[in-house]
Amino acid sequence: MIVVTGGNGQLGRQIVRALSERIGNGFTVTVREPAKAADLVALGITVKAGDFDKPEEVARAIEGADTILLMATLGSTEQRVKQYKNVIDAARRQGTKRIAFVGYIADQAESPFPSTPSIRQALAYMREEGFAPINLRNGNYAEAGLMTATRALQSGKIVSPAGNGKISYVTRRDLARATARILTESGNEGKSFALTGPKAYGHAELAAMLSEATGTRIVYEDISPESYKAQLEAANTPPGLVAFMTGAAATVKGGYLAEVSYTIGDLTGIAAEDGLAFIRREVQKTLKS
Repeated sequence: MIVVTGGNGQLGRQIVRALSERIGNGFTVTVREPAKAADLVALGITVKAGDFDKPEEVARAIEGADTILLMATLGSTEQRVKQYKNVIDAARRQGTKRIAFVGYIADQAESPFPSTPSIRQALAYMREEGFAPINLRNGNYAEAGLMTATRALQSGKIVSPAGNGKISYVTRRDLARATARILTESGNEGKSFALTGPKAYGHAELAAMLSEATGTRIVYEDISPESYKAQLEAANTPPGLVAFMTGAAATVKGGYLAEVSYTIGDLTGIAAEDGLAFIRREVQKTLKS
C-alpha cells in the first residue's frame, strides 16, 4: 500500500490526483487536519490524521504502508529533521519497504538554500536506518515564478540579488505525474531523480517575457544582498522569512537551481512543460479575465 503524506498541500493534492488516475483510490493520504480533506474521502480515498510532530499519530497513519511518500515540511532545520525522524522511525518499526522523499535540486553540501541541511540529514538518517531512499530532487515551482511575475506586474520590476542565476521552473502538475509513476513502479530504491523543467531562465529573461506578453515594461534590478535584506526588513518581513528569501536568492545566483533534466518526459512519456511558457500563459489568462 502507498501512503502519501502531506496530502492537503499544493503539491500533495496534485500527487493525489495523479496517483488516483494511475491506480484508483487504493492508497492512503495523511494530513494534519482530516476535515479539510473531506472531498478526498468522498472519492473513496482513505484519509488519516498524520501530524509529523505526533509520533503515535504518525505510526497509526502509516500502518500497513509498504511505500511512503515523505513530503517536505516547513520550519527550522531542527524542527524538520525531528518530524522526518518521527516518520522514518515509525516506518522502520512497522516494516515499510520503501520511502520516497520530496527533496530539492539545491541539495549539494555547499548549497546556501535554507532547507538543504534538513534534506541531507533526512536522507542520511534513512540510510542509517536501513532504507534505500528514493530521492525526488524537485526543481523550483513554476507557480513560484508566477508569483514573482504577478508582483512584477504590480510594481514594474523584479528586484533580487540573484545576479545572472537561472531557474529550471517546473509545474507541480508535471512533478505530480512523475512522482505517481515513480511510486507505482518497482526498482527505484536508492535512486535519485532530478525533476525539472526543460530549460532554465534568469530573472532578466522573465522580465523580458512579461514585457513582451503584456505590453508593460518590466525590468530586473540586480541589487546587493545587503540592499535586498534591508528592503525586506523595511517592509516588516518576519526575520525567518528574511533569512529564507536571502538564502533563496543566493541559491539562484550560485546556479543551484539551473540544473535541467528530461527525466519527467522519460518517466511519463510526456515532456515537462516549459516553465516560462506556463508563466506566460497564466499571466495572459489572468489579464483576460
